[in-house]
Amino acid sequence: MSDKQKLTEKLVQEARKGSPTSLRSLLYYLLAVVYVVSPLDFVPDVLPGLGQMDDAAVIIGIIIYVVRLLKQKK
Repeated sequence: MSDKQKLTEKLVQEARKGSPTSLRSLLYYLLAVVYVVSPLDFVPDVLPGLGQMDDAAVIIGIIIYVVRLLKQKK
């Protein structure tokens, strides 16, 4: 099982328990996934390199945020 799958499962399990921190983390995580999949971007993907960099920045930012929230909860 990949780290992404483990993180997703942990977020879902904690959110089911009703933890506000986990619910927020799960929401941000899902919003990041929707942003990356969505054709609407701050920087269009037709610009070589730049379009993909904003997607990567969103993903990295959300992962860092979620990991920090989960570590604080421990």
